[in-house]
Amino acid sequence: MALKNYQTALLNLLIELDRVCSEVGVQYCIVDRLAWREKKGFKGFKGAEGEATVAMLRADYERAKPALEALENREIEETEIDGFPIARFVNSHSTYINMLSPFRFEKPGIAVTIKILEPAGRKVVYAYGKTSRSLSKSLFFPARRASFNDAKLCFPPDMLKLFGKLFKQPSILFRRYPGTFETERFEVICDLEVPYANYMALKGAHELASEMKFVGRKEYYRIVDENKKLEVEKNRAFEARTLTARRVQIWQQLYPIEDELVAASERGDEEFLREKLSDYVELVKRFRKFDYGFYVDPVLERVAKPLVVEALGQKGYAEYEASICPEYRVGMAQILREAGVEHPLL
Repeated sequence: MALKNYQTALLNLLIELDRVCSEVGVQYCIVDRLAWREKKGFKGFKGAEGEATVAMLRADYERAKPALEALENREIEETEIDGFPIARFVNSHSTYINMLSPFRFEKPGIAVTIKILEPAGRKVVYAYGKTSRSLSKSLFFPARRASFNDAKLCFPPDMLKLFGKLFKQPSILFRRYPGTFETERFEVICDLEVPYANYMALKGAHELASEMKFVGRKEYYRIVDENKKLEVEKNRAFEARTLTARRVQIWQQLYPIEDELVAASERGDEEFLREKLSDYVELVKRFRKFDYGFYVDPVLERVAKPLVVEALGQKGYAEYEASICPEYRVGMAQILREAGVEHPLL
């Protein structure tokens, strides 16, 4: 996957941080989302990430900080997130504001977040969101080098073990770890040619980047959730419109071979029935999702019943039967005749 321009800038910051750490003899490791994906076998950015996070012991951070700040167009911003200390290694010649993030920074440029691991006896404090644990240093260091895009960078010895210790639910992390896949819309103000100081000097820039611009975000998500519920009902209405068309389609497909289907049912030719009735069974399953009973013909219903029971289960089949409109049970051929339709199969 080709990197987006801000991802290239972010990768360059990671490479710079790695070089400085090697030169001054300090340890770091990439953590959180990017490390989790590396553990899963994805060697780089995936989706729209505009952030990268590393962990560093407090003593190592204090040694690396002067060397990082000495680089051209690079600054350090120290702050807290959820009460835990972090530093940001910022490209001051860039502007980067994530419009969906609740965090607002004094130096809103492309940056690598540094989680500062505070000592807790022989352990260190590590936090993800509002969850924190005192963990062994061995979960972070010595780090291992692994490929990340075109670079070799440092990662924890075992990311699964690290997050298992943090969340105490390692068996479900692949399914539930926040941020494993980028699912949210990604809205940013990004310019790699305009220093953030210049951008923030523009009229209205501080207001745009302030928390007050995002007080309606909760309401926005509430509306999104309501729209998702309406989407389900919209799909249900759409399926209702296609129900009759699908009934006629399957009837035209199977009515000419009804005698063959009955004979196959009587002699127990399951292979023939599975082949010929596969579309019928799939449509029964499809319309059950919307509480519609897909019914075509009494003969077809009888010969297909074992396959439908297999697909839906006994309880599901009972619900399916209860959902069939009584007027449909006479069969499509009779419905067409009574409607005066001159169909070539009749």
